[in-house]
Formats: sequence, C-alpha cells, structure tokens
Amino acid sequence: MGSKFGSDFVPQGTQQERVELYSYEYLKVATRIAQARPGQRWWGAGVVLWWAMAAWLCLAAVSAEAAEGPLQPACAGSPGAIAVSWSGAALASSDVVAATLSRTQGGLPFALATAPAGAGRVTVRGLAGGRRFWVSLRAHAASAVSLATGWTNLSGSFACTTPTGLPAEPGAPRRRRREDAGGMPSRFTLMVRESEYTDEVDFLDNHNAADTNGLAAFVTNTVHGPLNRTGPAAFAPVPITQYCVEHLLPGSLDDNGGFADYASCNAPEAGCYPVPGWEQRCPLALPTCSCWNFADRIIGHQTAAQMAPQCGVCQRGPGGEGPPLCSNPPSFGPQGQLDGRFPQCNCTAAPGVNATFLNASSPTASYVGRAPIFLPYGPGVGPWMPPEAYPPSKRCGNKLSLLKKRSCAEGVPLGTDGCTWRRLSVARVVYGAELTAAGWEWWRPSPEHRGHNTTAVTLHNAAVLEKVLGDDSWMEPLELSC
Repeated sequence: MGSKFGSDFVPQGTQQERVELYSYEYLKVATRIAQARPGQRWWGAGVVLWWAMAAWLCLAAVSAEAAEGPLQPACAGSPGAIAVSWSGAALASSDVVAATLSRTQGGLPFALATAPAGAGRVTVRGLAGGRRFWVSLRAHAASAVSLATGWTNLSGSFACTTPTGLPAEPGAPRRRRREDAGGMPSRFTLMVRESEYTDEVDFLDNHNAADTNGLAAFVTNTVHGPLNRTGPAAFAPVPITQYCVEHLLPGSLDDNGGFADYASCNAPEAGCYPVPGWEQRCPLALPTCSCWNFADRIIGHQTAAQMAPQCGVCQRGPGGEGPPLCSNPPSFGPQGQLDGRFPQCNCTAAPGVNATFLNASSPTASYVGRAPIFLPYGPGVGPWMPPEAYPPSKRCGNKLSLLKKRSCAEGVPLGTDGCTWRRLSVARVVYGAELTAAGWEWWRPSPEHRGHNTTAVTLHNAAVLEKVLGDDSWMEPLELSC
C-alpha cells in the first residue's frame, strides 16, 4: 500500500538507474515533508531516513560493480575457429576459465578449451564453418587442490557462429612437432580418460588415462566403482575426454619408450574403493597416486617372477579358488575392499602402507608414466594371480599416469618451475550414450574373468571409440593438432 509520503516504489534497471530513481523519490518525499503539518513530520523523517539508506546501499553496490564488473562474454568467429573472450568479471579467486562448446542450446558439451582466468580470451580451432555453436563459460576456484572439482558457472549459453570458408592457412601442417623445453626434448601424446566418481570432466591431475585401445579395454572389462557404470543406462552420461599432452622425456628414449614406470591413481590402495567412508579417505577433489598396484601389473601381464620383488610371492588359495595367498599383506583396509584379495605392492622399504607411496626421486614421481595393456585382458582365465607365464597375447594399448605435482600451471610453457607435462587447451568430449548408439557392445565380467576371453569385443569397442572421437562434422579430429 502507498502512503501519504511515498509509495510501493521498486525501481528496476541498472544499478546507476536505480540510484537515480531513488534520489528522485528521496527529493519528492523530502518536499512533501516540508509541506506537511507539524504532527506528520516525525513520521515523514523516518521515511526520509529509509530512502537515504536505500540510496546509500545502491551507491555502494554501484561502486562494487564498477570495481568487479559483471561478466561480459563475447565471441568472434573466423573460418575454422572461434575466439571467446570475457571481461569485467570478478575472477580474483579463480585460476582457470573453461569455455564449453555444445551443438544445441542446453546440450552436453562436445569440446572445451581452457585458459588462465586473467588471460581474458581463449581460441578454439579446427571447427567446421557455417555452424552455430553454443558457448558457456565456467571458472575454477584457485583454492581447489585439483581441477576435478571447484568449478562454477560464469555465464549461460550464448551463440557463436563460424563463417563458411577455409582457415586462413589451409595448407599449413597442423600436427605439432617435438619441441625443446629448457634444452630437453618433449613429445605430444594423445590420450583419453573416463571420468570417475562424477559425470563431469575431471581432467588429468593425479589421474590415469590411456590411449583409445587401452581405455576401451578398461571400460569393456571393468565393473566400475561406486557408479557401477556397466550397461547402457548407467554409462550414458559418462564423459570420456580426449586430451593432447606435451611432456618431457625421462632419460633415454629406449627406457619404456620415453615414459616413466606407471603409477596407479585412485586405486583401492589409496582408499578410493566404494566402501563406507571412501569419500573421506580419497575425496574426488584430492585424487591420489601410488605404486603400480597388483591388479594393474596383471593387466600389464607381469609374471610371478617379475612381480615378486614388489608384491611378494603368491600361491593359489585352497583348492585353487578364491583370493591368492601372498607373502605381502593385503593392500586394502579392514572394510573389505575387493575382499582384500590382492597383496600390497611396494615402491620403497617404508613400513606398512607407506611403502606404496612413490619414491620422490623416481622418474615415476616426475614424468608421465606408462604401462602396457594386453589381451586377453588381465589373467584371461582363472583367478587374478600372477602366473609363471601368460597364454599367447597381444599388446592392445597403454595406460598412462600423470602426477599433479609436476603438471604445468595453465598456459605456461613446459619446463616452467620444473613442470614436466602440460595439458593443451582444447579437449574433445564424448559420452557413453554416443558410444552405445555407435555400436558399443556390453559384456559384464565375472569377478575373476573365469572362462572368458574378451579380445574380440574389446577390439570392436576400441574401433567404436576411435570412430566416435574422430568422425564429427562439427570439429576436426584432435589428433590433427596434437
């Protein structure tokens, strides 16, 4: 209801416009008070005070807005690329901004590009001409310990169109060449990762990744942790992200093909298996890496003799069934992760579980690590224990490990502050639903793969993943620029 000295006035518009309107109303009220009878002036004075406080608060808001500024996203399309920019945003508490690209408004992103928050701009190249892309901006909190979490939305989606025509240099080679970083040779490696414990892209810090064959082998043959992603419905929203990573080479190129030994990240040894309290022992925001573990060594077809120095000597359980009996204690805690069936594999002579921590001076702790994946997957048949020799097998692909402590800060050259690997800005994203629609075949493994050989279905799924990543009319394959 209105009053004799004012009204239910709720100004709209910009902060400056609201201040001007408040000031105008204030003058009107003050004039009415001056013209009012003496008995009404005390009440009118209170109204004047209210309007004065409202105007002061608006002025303070205008000052804050001038200092921080609303987010002002913009984009510019050119043949084969779009440049996304932002300005005026209060990003003092952010370290990275990500621009996500979707084919439809509100659709899932099929690509993303990151840049330092202070850069104000990121460019995505290799895009089809004559297309309208929907772009959204997200900011990552500098206080978060990993890029896996700590993201907030900066903007809604806005359209950006690439003109028709060829890029400015259509004949220029797009594949990156090996470069020197501080006098040391580097390599560009294309890799993919399936997000764990989340349906968001969880990046690479303290995570494992793989080549396309290796990831297809893992997803085909693994019952997935707390989300149990086996089957089309559960797998549908899961992002599989493809990255290009530049990394330094540890020592001789003949040493594991230019990679360090592998580290197992977010493994049960780190307390990351879905048992009561796993969220506290290994939160999503703080992924953990440890010594190459027992299961990963079997997937890499290490024999009993090769595993014994780190994992102990194992024998089959009673009657040849159940978990192996090993000289090293079970690596999993008292809650019964995986029934405690695998022994602890050690990197050092430290007591207890500390022996699984990586030796800080080892190449594994400083460089991108790699381990092979063979088919048949794991032991092929029989219990998961190291045999003296594996049945005839072929190398299917590779797993990779990337430790956060040697990752480069966003946007800096390789070798800066001793960093040994950096993720390039642009990444490609596909989802489980796309793979299923393209012909992905599901096979739910038995607990010990007894009697199953999944080589054929694994290779089929690897081809499906390769096709979905590389056959997109909206964006050229990432491998052309890696």
